[in-house]
Amino acid sequence: MVPSLLDANHHFVFPQAPFGVDRQLPKDVLCYPNPVTFSINELTVGISTNDILMHLSREEVSRRGPNDIAVDRMARLAEHVLQQRHYYPLFPPAIGAQIDYCSSAPLCLPITPDLLILPSDLKCFAKQALTSTVCINPGRLTRKRAGGTYAKVVVYPLPRSADADTQDRTHDVAERTRVEIYRI
Repeated sequence: MVPSLLDANHHFVFPQAPFGVDRQLPKDVLCYPNPVTFSINELTVGISTNDILMHLSREEVSRRGPNDIAVDRMARLAEHVLQQRHYYPLFPPAIGAQIDYCSSAPLCLPITPDLLILPSDLKCFAKQALTSTVCINPGRLTRKRAGGTYAKVVVYPLPRSADADTQDRTHDVAERTRVEIYRI
């Protein structure tokens, strides 16, 4: 579980500490801070519940030249996070962003993740960015009084032949990942 700035009963300044251990949760539920980068076997996952995609979309100015390759706008917004190696690559922050720059070390992206999850109020998507990272905006589970969206992510295992060679293997996570976005 990762806290959100929209939670009614948690610290509402970004970055956020994980939920406390005083909660009665099953032992297999892990609580992480917001943002977080963690690994599961060969897969690296980055998550930030701050709506950086919305904030970037309001500030970004982009123009394509006649010879430029068409890049999807949502993928381009997610690439800002990856290229700048920061979970909030916008300075000064958007109005109402609630960023604590005194404790901004957790906002640095230590490694390029294989999977980057950035929930936003923008249209939900799953895109490949920077040739290897799968960027996902699962949307919000609820939208005021209506149901929202969520994502189901399946990462298929490496083939057995790739398991034997751990030194030089490429993970090809984008090729092995299936993302389905469901509406409630």
